[in-house]
Order: sequence, then structure tokens, then C-alpha cells
Amino acid sequence: MVVRCITHFVESQAKNIRSGWKNIFSVFQMAASDTDAQIVELAFRTCTDIISKFILKFKFQKQKIHFLCLDTVFDRQFSSVLDSFQDAVKCLSEFACNATFPDTSMEAIRLIRQCAKYVAEKPHVIESR
Repeated sequence: MVVRCITHFVESQAKNIRSGWKNIFSVFQMAASDTDAQIVELAFRTCTDIISKFILKFKFQKQKIHFLCLDTVFDRQFSSVLDSFQDAVKCLSEFACNATFPDTSMEAIRLIRQCAKYVAEKPHVIESR
């Protein structure tokens, strides 16, 4: 129920959240180690949506998903989520370590790599903080 409430909150109020991301990722990190498929799936889907809105843009073409970096959106929002960026990566790593759900683990690893790629391509964003 907590994961569902946080998910609803994020879906409806993401643009208004400033300092609450750390707590949100903490809830999802706890859910990531659960053994209940519904809890893990909902938490991971929401976590993926959050990270994708800041880092990736989904472009659907011919039933394939192409990932494009959204520099302008992420640069604009990065300052408000920078304090919780490490929490997001820790949350993803918790999903990656849950051996009960190997598909989720692999997708979490892919997202961690996308985060790392963004930071590697834009070190000035991190250094300027």
C-alpha cells in the first residue's frame, strides 16, 4: 500500500517535488529487496519512470524503443534532483541485486549504465556543484 501511495504521489505531483526525492527513492529501495512480485514491479516501474523523465526520452518507432538523451530537460531539472541522484543509483542497485527477479535486475543494470553514461558525458554538471 505504501508503494502504491508513493507511486500515485509521484505520478500526480512529480513536477512539484523538490526535496522529497531522497525519501521516495528510500521507499523504493526498501521495496526493491522484497519477494512480492507486485511490489517489486510497481516500485521498479515508478523508479524507471522517474529516472527516464530526467535522463531518457522514450521514442516509439515500429514497436521498438529508442532511448535519446534529453539534455535540456535533465540540465534544467538536475539541480533539484542532484542531491538524490546517488539515492536513485543506490535504489537501482538494490533492484539489480534482487535475484528473485532477473529481468528486473538486468533492466536496473541498464538504467545504471545510462546514468553513468550521462555523468561521463557531462562531468561539468557534477563539477559545477
